[in-house]
Amino acid sequence: MINQIYVEMLVNKILTKEINPNTGDLFKIEDIKIAEYKTAVEAKLSATQ
Repeated sequence: MINQIYVEMLVNKILTKEINPNTGDLFKIEDIKIAEYKTAVEAKLSATQ
């Protein structure tokens, strides 16, 4: 089950260009390891653009 709070948090990190502390680069969809969350974030981002 996908937690929408986490989806919103991940979308916000991407939209605000937050730095990923693990890579030192901007957060991007490819950084999301769980497929269900990756798909949900992609859908949310495409709906906002």
